[in-house]
This record gives sequence, C-alpha cells and structure tokens, in this order.
Amino acid sequence: MSPSEPMAGSSFATLQELVVDKGLCMLCHGCVASCPVDAIEIVGERVSLTGECIECGACYRVCPGKGYDFDKVREGLFGRREKGIKERFHGVHLSGKNLRSSDDEVFRAGYVGGRVSAVLIHALEEGLIDAALTTDWGEGPTLSVGSGRICRDRASVLGSSSSKYLFSPVLTLLKEVQRDPDIERVAVVGLPCHIQALRNMRSDKAASRYTEKVVYALSLNCGAPNLTDENWRSLIGRIMEVSREDISSVDIRKIKGRTLRFRVRMKDGTESVRDRPLSDYMGMIKRYPRWPRCDLCIDYSGELSDISFGNPLARTEKGRDLLDGAVKAGKLIPGSRDQATSQFAIDVYGYLLKKVGAKRRVERRRRKGEPHPEYRC
Repeated sequence: MSPSEPMAGSSFATLQELVVDKGLCMLCHGCVASCPVDAIEIVGERVSLTGECIECGACYRVCPGKGYDFDKVREGLFGRREKGIKERFHGVHLSGKNLRSSDDEVFRAGYVGGRVSAVLIHALEEGLIDAALTTDWGEGPTLSVGSGRICRDRASVLGSSSSKYLFSPVLTLLKEVQRDPDIERVAVVGLPCHIQALRNMRSDKAASRYTEKVVYALSLNCGAPNLTDENWRSLIGRIMEVSREDISSVDIRKIKGRTLRFRVRMKDGTESVRDRPLSDYMGMIKRYPRWPRCDLCIDYSGELSDISFGNPLARTEKGRDLLDGAVKAGKLIPGSRDQATSQFAIDVYGYLLKKVGAKRRVERRRRKGEPHPEYRC
C-alpha cells in the first residue's frame, strides 16, 4: 500500500497506533482539519480523540506523518517527476527568481524580504483571493503551537508577517472558511508538511470538501527547527533571562535589518522586551534537539506547493502567473546579490539537512527496525 492511499477499516485508533504512538506525528493538524465531526484536537503537543470517532478513516488517510508518495502526487500535480540537477535539488518548478518586496513597510515586516506578504497583498488587492490563511504567535498554554489567522486585507497580512518557528494549526481554518459565505477563494501559507496534508485532503473523498475554496498553496522553506514546548520555553527563557515556567506568551518581530524584537508576557501580567540578532536566535535554536519527526522529513522547499519561498520558486502554472503578476504590478522587485548568495547558502544547508540527511536517518531506522516514514520519491 502506498503511504498516501486509504487503509480499509481505518479510524482514529489506526492513526494513534501507526502514527502517534510510534512518534511519527508531524503536528501538521491535517487530521484535525479533516475530521467531519470535529472529534480530534491537539492537546498539548499530542493528537487526541476528544469526541466520538465515526471511523471514516479521513484522519489516517490525509496524515503525511506515516510517509508520502511524492512521485504519485508530482505526476498528478505537475504531470511529471523531477528532471535535471536543479530539480533534484529544489523539486519540480517552472521558474525561480531572486525577489523582494518593493514596499519598505512590507520589506521591514518580513524576515527576509517580505516576499510572501507582498504576494498575498497583491492577490488580495487584485481580487484573486478573498483571504489568506497564515500563522501567528501562539495564544494558548502550549507556546510551541502557534495560532491561525484569516487575513482579509493588507493590515492583517502585515500583522501576521515574519517567520514563526512553531507548529501551526493553519489547516484547521479551512472549516471556518468553508462556512463563511463571504470567502470564496483562499491562499494557504504553510510548511511542507501542511502542503503535503493539504494535497492529501484534496484527493480524499471525505476531506476534499474542506479544500474547495483553496486556490493557492504557498510553502515556506523549512529547515526543521521546531522544538518541543519544554525546549521552546527554555530557549525563550534563556534569551529573555526569565523563568520559563512563568512565560505566558511570546511575540517575535523583525524591527530592522536582521534584528529581532522579543516581547514576552509573564503570567503575572508584566512584560519584557529585548532585541537580539537573528543569527543569535538561529544559533541558539540549533542547540536544542528538533522535534523527532521533523528530523525525518525530506521536504525542505515545499515541493508540492504552487509557490515556495525562500527565493520564490513557481511550481505550477497558476503559481507562476501569480508570481509574475506580483512582479508586473511592482509588488516584487529583484533582490540584491547578497540576498541571492545568502539564500543559496541556506538552500544548500536545507538540502543537506533534509533531502540527504533525513533520507539517511530514515534508512538507519529502517535497518534497525524502528518506526519510520515510508517515502516514494
């Protein structure tokens, strides 16, 4: 059986036994988004059954944690598989450009050029979408899980701009979108795991209705920096020099160049603010172990998206049209040579970490008889 094909008689119990209990859950929230009776939730950092399972099997079928048939999905999405050295590196794509936002406010709001925000604002202003589904910093007791945002205008896009190294419930917004008569077309911004789950949802009889309004799938490059809640709290506590147990909420924004502003609210209502270089932040993240399943993910650049970011790669024709339209409208302009060089170095690191390193880690687990995802790629 292919990793993404249905399993007869599957239910939440199947998902729990073959994915969750084996440590293969990616916390993409695809199962939550696909459950037709809203019986699944993420409790803390674990997928849990909180209602009555009707044994439809959608949660198991859409789950990318158990593995993925990239070849099959590529054939259906692009009409072909990878070809040439560039596509073995980046995945199937039609074009790639070194771009950044032309708008200073958008440029400053993003970590590296404001490219995603610029594309979303263009799509909203041109009426190509009615809303964009994005991720913002978390508001609940589990700081490692962010919050979803339905952005309908420029201000809301900018309000949730900048990268978040968090697990995201963005796919769960699809149900809210489905019920909203004022929203007919949306763009989903997620990590590679979200896009994998979204593609599975689109091809699943039970879950496809939740994806009917999705016109664009945009992916952020992901070097798998996600941490457990305990480690995330420890990281923020070290940066802010506060007790990790007393942290209530965290917000991190770029304020200039590569400088980040950390704003932390404590449980007693007090607030602390500190500025740190992005390089310091990323260096500290690397000292902590990644979420175990992220360490086995082979998709760095969102290879099943319409457009993926770092430097934007248009993968589908509609993705290319959207990107070209943003350039033609002046929303995106060529980036600097330094930006291109920096992105190339980051891409090489991501390739070695995931397309090379993760495949080796999966193979080692296979040889040892340990739980591992099954890939066809």
